[in-house]
Amino acid sequence: MAGSQAISLAALRQKLARVGQTPVGERSLTRQPVGRRVATDWPPIDALLQGGLEAHAVHEWIRAPAHSPHPAAMPPFAILTHLARQALRQASPIAQAVWVGCRPDPAALALGAENLLDRSLFIAISRRDQRLAALDLAIRCDSIEVIIADGQGFQLLDTQRLNLLARAHGVMLLLARPSRDRHELSAAQTRWQVATEPGETDAAIAQPRWRIELLRSRGVISTEERPNWALELDRETGVVGLHTGLGAALRETTPKPAAAAS
Repeated sequence: MAGSQAISLAALRQKLARVGQTPVGERSLTRQPVGRRVATDWPPIDALLQGGLEAHAVHEWIRAPAHSPHPAAMPPFAILTHLARQALRQASPIAQAVWVGCRPDPAALALGAENLLDRSLFIAISRRDQRLAALDLAIRCDSIEVIIADGQGFQLLDTQRLNLLARAHGVMLLLARPSRDRHELSAAQTRWQVATEPGETDAAIAQPRWRIELLRSRGVISTEERPNWALELDRETGVVGLHTGLGAALRETTPKPAAAAS
């Protein structure tokens, strides 16, 4: 798809119909095997998750309450942009990303060789029912590999349905949720909490840092411990990497894998 656009829900069905018209010879390239994982490019996290985030599932990213001046504050889209870029990097060259109800920084999307901006479709809607309807349509589109959505207000039944659709149609769904949704029940495959990490020096302030905490990962790790890591954004490349400075205090031990969920 050449370029990116912001559209309303009224035009979404027609737009996605055009996006989904993958040439017959290339259609099979847009869907990868069930069980595939998307490497995050964060080695200890990929090792813990047995290769990365499950490609055909819902993953939630929640803003930490203690670091949210407003209960509706969302997690940083730099992290979700990095993960979307990883998903497309490991997918077919014709695969696309869809942003539902989100307002990421266009300049950040354009960074890197992948130029995520040119492979993105933006759906500018805000109401919960509209976001759910848009997700239902987008997940079914053959050319869509990853969807990043505003998931605030979603309930357990919503995430159950979205997770089933993601598995059935081979799409990774990244949900951004505010701190006020922290205690909402969810069927997401993984749930992450994101807190702002204070800079250690004046120079470090220019490179935003966050501490992410794995709240839950179904069938992969025990929830008795909540491993956490510090991440840092490289503003020049848009890459979010592990911060390995002395002050990062990264966890060195890895929880033992639990038996797969039945």
